[in-house]
Amino acid sequence: MANFRYPVLVRPDDGAFAAEVPDLEGCLTWGDSIDEALAHAREAVSLWLVDAAAGHGRVPPPSAIDTPYHVEPALDVWIPLLLRDRRIAIGATQKQVATALGVTYQVYQRFESPLKGNMTLKTLTRVLAFLGMDVELVETKRPAA
Repeated sequence: MANFRYPVLVRPDDGAFAAEVPDLEGCLTWGDSIDEALAHAREAVSLWLVDAAAGHGRVPPPSAIDTPYHVEPALDVWIPLLLRDRRIAIGATQKQVATALGVTYQVYQRFESPLKGNMTLKTLTRVLAFLGMDVELVETKRPAA
């Protein structure tokens, strides 16, 4: 399965914190705290990947850089990229998947387009099943209110 958890290098920078994602050329942001810099890095990663996907560019996989900080893009970016990577890995075309799901080619194209795919959970489950994947919900710790 595709991994979109990118390492982030965080360093103090003139009273703030710079957050750089070395795997994504030019992906650099700042925040007043480390947490804020990481939140901005997540947004920057999302935007970088949307641009790459829109231009049909290569989405580089995350490297194994040793850092305590990693970010993933927003779900509406991550899921379409995951679907595209999985479809390519199994050797299917968008048209083949669309036909198998009973949707038009154009509809399926949107499923693989970050920020445009807006699928229902039912549709996502059908797409994942065709691609040989499943949904797993994992409980996470929530920050104290």
